[in-house]
Amino acid sequence: MDAKSTFVALLRDVATTINRLSPEQFDQMAAGDARLAFVPPGGEVVVAGPDAGPIRAKLAATESRRAAVAYLDGLGLKRDQMMSLARQLRVAVLSKDPKPTLVQKIVDATAGAREDTAAIHSPKWR
Repeated sequence: MDAKSTFVALLRDVATTINRLSPEQFDQMAAGDARLAFVPPGGEVVVAGPDAGPIRAKLAATESRRAAVAYLDGLGLKRDQMMSLARQLRVAVLSKDPKPTLVQKIVDATAGAREDTAAIHSPKWR
């Protein structure tokens, strides 16, 4: 394949990728707030997220799932940042999970797990 044919094929691939964007994603691209990136086969996109250490400590200290959800919502993180946080906390998530699902999975794996353990070991269960 000559250089011209290769370039035309590349432009088709880029056009197809842009056509698959949601309207919100396209608007972000048009405004210059987002960009396309090349990710080689087997590569992974890493989004900078918050430092998980202090968040892990706060979640461990929360007294209920409701308080943990309120805390995470109060951080004002975007979906990609919440995904990054979940991965740092070693919470099993899917790449297609929406933000509310990410929050729930983080809560269930952190504060929720502690709350469940406390309830099971409570004298009320004996």
